[in-house]
Amino acid sequence: MAIKASSTITLIRVDDGDNGIIIQASAPANPYVGQLWQTASGAPVKRWDGSKWVIWYLDVSNLNVENLSAISSTLGTVVNPYDTTYEGENLTGQVTIGDALIQNDYTVSSSGQKGHWELSPLSYLMTLKNSAGNMIAGIELSAGSLLLYTNEYNQWLSLSAEMLYDTGWVKQTVLVGTGNIYARRWMGRKMIRFENYVWNNAYQNVIVLTEKFLPTYASTYTAPIWTNAGLGELFTFNLSGGVFKTTNVSGNTAFNCIVEYY
Repeated sequence: MAIKASSTITLIRVDDGDNGIIIQASAPANPYVGQLWQTASGAPVKRWDGSKWVIWYLDVSNLNVENLSAISSTLGTVVNPYDTTYEGENLTGQVTIGDALIQNDYTVSSSGQKGHWELSPLSYLMTLKNSAGNMIAGIELSAGSLLLYTNEYNQWLSLSAEMLYDTGWVKQTVLVGTGNIYARRWMGRKMIRFENYVWNNAYQNVIVLTEKFLPTYASTYTAPIWTNAGLGELFTFNLSGGVFKTTNVSGNTAFNCIVEYY
């Protein structure tokens, strides 16, 4: 009897006892979920996902692809060494992606300075050291906080959201007297500004500060009378926002000044 056709099937068995990779030109009949198959040795290995064959393993020594959008993969640590020129400086270093971090460590060839930056889920950090390993600059940014390092002071300096917050000068309701009184929060400071304010009396609240301007401490402050050197009115700030005029040395003289309070 003549042989009508012939084919070769190679079955590779793995140590755990499961069926290995079936190597044959046509897809295996009745595959099970997880079944591995390749058309020839060295060809891409495919895996049966229950409804179709999908690429499971691809072994290449060089890959040039215009679009990788069709590939979904889980990677371990990814390392990318480089030797490049950036803004006129030659940099040698390495980018590492792994453990929820992206890190870049590099050396500036001309100066020997060593830089480092890293991006994590919670913060961004950048440092720059001279060739001797001494810190010369740095920045760390996290939610609600910014740290800056400069060798001018040789320490980390903190810049918080409160310090960046600026209300501008907000006009307050004047309860007694004439003129204007403004309040402001800026760079972590609280201030009131008197503009041509006159009240020839004492022992009464001149304004009641709104919530964002409430003092942290109850205390008394001096508002200088700029037309009378050495003289000033005393104002007591209470925790409810009341600004109480406790002296009367200015009489009918209008005064303009800024008082910082805490």
